[in-house]
Amino acid sequence: MKQPVAAEVVAIDNRTAAGHSLWLALAEGWREPPQPGRFVMLWLPRPPAGHDLRACDAVPMSIAGWEPGRLRVTIANAGPTTAALLACEPGHRLGVLGPL
Repeated sequence: MKQPVAAEVVAIDNRTAAGHSLWLALAEGWREPPQPGRFVMLWLPRPPAGHDLRACDAVPMSIAGWEPGRLRVTIANAGPTTAALLACEPGHRLGVLGPL
């Protein structure tokens, strides 16, 4: 079974009212690109201020991009957990489990 790793938001791109992409630097980067169809589970150990989530609230996210040590996920605002992810800024820490 895979173990979750820490990740830091290092960049945000394609910012729109409907959502945007987060680039995450993984504490333990993947050595090879994830295979097509793989995804990750993301959660916020500390949600941004104003977002009432439990630390265990996690959501599956498709992998939208990859480069050594970093991955990109594109998030649409679909509920409270994705809204909290969209409120993250560079430097915010997330938990990542995958690729699954």
